[in-house]
Amino acid sequence: MPRGPLLVSMAAYTAAISAFVSANKITSAANAIALQYTAPIFVFVMIHFSFREKIAGISWVSLVFGMFGIAVICVGSAGQPDAAGVAIALLSGLLFAIYMVSLRYLKEANPGTLTFLNNLACCLILLPFVKSELSLSFNEGCIVAVMGIAQLGIPYWLFSKGLEKISLQEASLIVLIEPVLNPIWVALAVGEVPSKATLIGGSLIITSLGFRTLWQLFNGTAGPAQRGDRDFA
Repeated sequence: MPRGPLLVSMAAYTAAISAFVSANKITSAANAIALQYTAPIFVFVMIHFSFREKIAGISWVSLVFGMFGIAVICVGSAGQPDAAGVAIALLSGLLFAIYMVSLRYLKEANPGTLTFLNNLACCLILLPFVKSELSLSFNEGCIVAVMGIAQLGIPYWLFSKGLEKISLQEASLIVLIEPVLNPIWVALAVGEVPSKATLIGGSLIITSLGFRTLWQLFNGTAGPAQRGDRDFA
């Protein structure tokens, strides 16, 4: 396993997870998840410059509409208390894109091993920053355990197993259910209703990615950012 790409993968994954969690604390969950899903949009551009692969016509359409969606959310948050959270959420999308591109150099690595190493590195890197706050109540410990196992560990494993049966394009389309359902669950659980700018911008981002994936699925093509990437979505 190449050491350089592995270190980049660990660092980018840790930073992306940290940014995403931070964004959730200071902006709406809908903003955080929608802007995290800008990662594939950034991947288009990174792959183009890193591997000299052309951006296909359909990817340009997705890129333009996705960036327009980002602009709508950012303009809608300008001057608002959660503006910093929106910026951090967008940063998480960029960091996840760096993580995804690093996987292009780790195509031969076992997905389970790579997931374990990235999460282990995330734990070790962040431990010095939180070791003084590791005292948790029973309820807090249960919540952390559920987040670590049910919200992160099991989904990564299920996604890797799913890729053994279905195509990456189909899997990428299915996981777009997450940013659609996330604001709904949050609204039902804590009463947080997304702003109009978030609904419009998030819809543009999700629709642009969904349209691109459907186009590839029905035309039997794979975009530059998806060929050979096991963990793209």
